[in-house]
This record gives sequence, C-alpha cells and structure tokens, in this order.
Amino acid sequence: MAVIVWGARTGRWDGHHVRNRRGRLVPLLATIGFSTIGLGLLIVLRAPWPLIALDLTLLATLFVTSAITLAWKVSIHAAVCMSAVAIMATASGPEWWAAALLVGAVAWSRVHLHDHTTAQVIVGALTGLLAGGMFTLLIL
Repeated sequence: MAVIVWGARTGRWDGHHVRNRRGRLVPLLATIGFSTIGLGLLIVLRAPWPLIALDLTLLATLFVTSAITLAWKVSIHAAVCMSAVAIMATASGPEWWAAALLVGAVAWSRVHLHDHTTAQVIVGALTGLLAGGMFTLLIL
C-alpha cells in the first residue's frame, strides 16, 4: 500500500485505485516482490507448512490476477475475499462458506463505486475460489 500511496502522491498514476492500466505494473511488481521476500522468510525461519501453503496460494493468486489485470481490470478485492473464505472453509470447516455473503458485499461495493463491472468481480471471485482449491491441494 505504501508503494501505491507514494505513486499516487507523486503523480506516477491517477490515484490509489490505479485506474490507468499503464500505472498498474509497478505496484503489482512491488507486491509480488514483497510477497516473495515474505515467502522466503517463512521458509528460512521454518514456518509451519500450512502457513507456507497459505503464502504460496496467495502469491499464485497475485500472479494470476496481476496477469489478468494488466489487460483487463479484474477485481483483486473480490479475489482476495473469496480466497480467504475458501481457505477458512478448507482449514476450519464448511460453516465458513457462509462468509461468502461478505464476498457478495465486497463485489457489490466495487461495482457500486464504479471501480469494476459485474464481470470483473465475478472473475475475481472465481479466481479466489480456485486459489482456495489450490490451498486444499497443497495442505493434503
């Protein structure tokens, strides 16, 4: 977030939503870079496997959503929210699927604010759901 705020304040992109497609590359690369450093630290410090699997899952989601959003603005908010629901349902029990209602609220807000189309939040949520499935495969 610090990179995004810095870029917005210095005029490198059009604001903290980075609506200009050309401006998205730097914050996405920064996020991937910092996430990779975090993963490296988890491995070096011998974190428990489920935590490493969680980070791998979120990093993979970030790669996929970043690749999509460079061409078409997929909702990373919806992807992260749905991924969290799927991971919690996998790790803690099926009752967590009820939290998918929160994904609907996040998706609605992104469309209501005119930051995304309905298609963009649906694709984001589906990407997050697939990431949750990847987490399930990694921890088995």
